[in-house]
Amino acid sequence: HSDDGNTNSLTESYSPSMPASHLKLHLNTDNYVNIYSAKADFQTNVWRTGKIEAGAKWSMTYTHNRLKTDSTINNTDQRPQKTTAFNYNEQIAALYFSIANRFGEHWNAKVGLRGEFTNSKGDWISADSTTKRSYFNLFPTAFVGYNPNQKMSFNLSYNRRIQRPSYDELNPFEDYTDAYTYQVGNPQLKPFFLHFASLNMTFLQRISLETGMAYGTDFTNEKTDVLEGGITRTKPYNAGTAMVAYVGLSLTEIPIVPKMETDEKGKRKLKGAWLALTAHGSYQYSETKLKYPVEIVTRNNQVHGQGSLTSYLPKDWTLAIDGWYVTRQKWGYNEYAAQGGLGASIKKKIKEPNMTFSVQIWDIFRTGRYKSTQTMENYSAFHSGYYHPQKVSIGLVWNFGKQQYVKYRNVGNTEEESRIGSGGGNEGNKSGGL
Repeated sequence: HSDDGNTNSLTESYSPSMPASHLKLHLNTDNYVNIYSAKADFQTNVWRTGKIEAGAKWSMTYTHNRLKTDSTINNTDQRPQKTTAFNYNEQIAALYFSIANRFGEHWNAKVGLRGEFTNSKGDWISADSTTKRSYFNLFPTAFVGYNPNQKMSFNLSYNRRIQRPSYDELNPFEDYTDAYTYQVGNPQLKPFFLHFASLNMTFLQRISLETGMAYGTDFTNEKTDVLEGGITRTKPYNAGTAMVAYVGLSLTEIPIVPKMETDEKGKRKLKGAWLALTAHGSYQYSETKLKYPVEIVTRNNQVHGQGSLTSYLPKDWTLAIDGWYVTRQKWGYNEYAAQGGLGASIKKKIKEPNMTFSVQIWDIFRTGRYKSTQTMENYSAFHSGYYHPQKVSIGLVWNFGKQQYVKYRNVGNTEEESRIGSGGGNEGNKSGGL
């Protein structure tokens, strides 16, 4: 992954008692990320209904970063030209083992353990300093399932997880939004560790109720400082601990207008639906305890909902309306406004040949907007903008030949690639939660 280029920014300032001020900022970047990984898995059956799995993975990531900045004020006064350089190298070695088995007709269980050793080094060349870190962690998992019949199931699970900072969050370079506002990463960031437990109950194969709790340490939160000349700098820190408790209800293809058929014995049975509802709603309570830069406890209640109303029409036509909504949220020093959106789609299945034609519309009413407020000591900032999700998509899928179903396994550098470019930018409902 590489990110090279030039960026120019012009900021104009006006005052009734002073002449106009023009600040031009030029950035020249040379950044790339190299990822290497190897993975091996083993599994075997035991005890007729049991399975043992084991595996190992090694990955190495090397990031190279160069940034050159220069600026002029009113085409004459010039800020000092600055060139910065930062390299980051990270190696992760992991081993895992798990064993699963069925007990009778209704019970099944699985336990596992994963060990990871991480060694990283950040070389801050411009400042002639380095950041080294080595640590070993264990991540246990446990699962118990009970299925009294085909229409009902209960699952209880626990696991410990790790969320490493993105490479952008570690990169100490100045990423300018405009000539007076920029973000920097923090090479001292530590990983975010999370304990997660949940209970899931499924009824009639269409209704699912889930409740759970998560507790995390060293979660990341951003701090903004006002520097000399009115320049603002935002930097991520390991802020404190966070706890989330939630309960959610999911409905899958619930018939609103059922489609019935009569069998050979004259009994009417449910065949499907002319109109069906698929929906998910959840309530979440969160509590964050920040230790830096000042101690603060934040409590928040949030409701999230999304759903789809689908109409199955004759001659294989399908119409659907999709929507989602999330209430306001407060997380650490940041508060995020409520968001929502509505979309629609129409599909036509053509049996001969085996084709599906579709038209989809996202964000019909252009509600794809984010609003956030950050408040801390001697500083308050408000951010608002659109992330433009509105679009129309036309698709034609043609299935030909014999279909084969292959079990998919995550291999290689999927986890490492997800950490590229995830530290910056504005996204909808980007709240940094658990």
